[in-house]
Amino acid sequence: MHGRYLPSNRENNAARKRDGNKGNFVWSYGATNLLNPYTTRFVSKKNWRTAAFVMASANFLYIPKDVNDSVVNSQFGHANSLTNAVVKNDLPTIMLGVGVQIRFDQIQNLSSQSFIGLDPYMKFLTEVGNRHDRKSIAVRGDVTETFCRNSGISQCISLGCPSLTISHNLNLGGILKAKLAAVSSRLANGGHGKNLKVVIALPALNLSLPSDKQKYKNILSLFLQFYQQHDCYFIVQSGYDRVHLHTHSNIVVNHTRVLEFEDSVEPWFEFMRTVDLVVSTRIHGGMAGVVNEVPTIIIPTDYRIYELVNSMKLPFLNVDQILKKNYTSLLEMLDDVSFDFESFERNRKMKIAEYQRIFHGVGLQIHPKLENVITAYDSLGYDMRGDASLGTNKKQ
Repeated sequence: MHGRYLPSNRENNAARKRDGNKGNFVWSYGATNLLNPYTTRFVSKKNWRTAAFVMASANFLYIPKDVNDSVVNSQFGHANSLTNAVVKNDLPTIMLGVGVQIRFDQIQNLSSQSFIGLDPYMKFLTEVGNRHDRKSIAVRGDVTETFCRNSGISQCISLGCPSLTISHNLNLGGILKAKLAAVSSRLANGGHGKNLKVVIALPALNLSLPSDKQKYKNILSLFLQFYQQHDCYFIVQSGYDRVHLHTHSNIVVNHTRVLEFEDSVEPWFEFMRTVDLVVSTRIHGGMAGVVNEVPTIIIPTDYRIYELVNSMKLPFLNVDQILKKNYTSLLEMLDDVSFDFESFERNRKMKIAEYQRIFHGVGLQIHPKLENVITAYDSLGYDMRGDASLGTNKKQ
């Protein structure tokens, strides 16, 4: 398996410590733990018993801004490397979590956009698609699936991030609904209380751009209000987070409230289970809350995050709305969040069922507890082919 989350030990943790984005721990953990640990044996090299090649790689289908965009060259190199691995192994191949890297202002005339002309991407997707007789390229959202379809690649299917499968709770949407209602009630009754424990994930913006720098300052200003009102903790996902926070903060942030989980996801998840609410401008900072049954609000600051929150039907607020509304409290912000919990749960379990279909196609099994989630889904009165009989229930 390419992109596997390796068990915690001194060597593996040291390798992860060198990763510049700790959010990568979350998606690789999700991708790895999709598979049944009791019937699956991971091997580093193909042998005569190897059933399939599973790849987890997220951010390399980069769409160049113009003909002079040099970033695309490194992504072409990564795509070529992955293609070589697919061809060398020459096994039924599954791809997990890949997505198009595109800016908001590049989403125009989507019906005509494709990977045609970006030959390394086309070759990679074609080689993967040729090694499975059904849809086996799990992409992160509808935009990426549309790019694939417009390119003549029919094996792509929108499934969001593999981290959506980390929780084995049989009714995660119901748990999140109850907890968010409890948080809103506490805020309404108690005002600005320090007894509410909140995690904040800072934006990943290019501060060399004046517009991004101003956006960062405005978002941080809102977060610092929450910090002063509640028991808040900032999560460091990238090395620059700590520097940016202290450079652009207009107050002193206590160093004990700035946390970094350097080399493994398990301590991060353990801490998240002690939290009441997550407000995140990072997708995996948000998913670390969701999969640990913590109500989470995501603020997409790039199109990658926006595509993922839509694919997984996560609660979010548009960043422009955040910047215009001048919220003075968490309660004001939560009042603008409309979250269809039943739609989230229906979508989560349908996506788990799609992963099951993909893995069964190459003789692999998903984690048995995920199979239980699908079974519970049926028993709750949902129809895997359509709407839930429970109907829609948005946050009041």
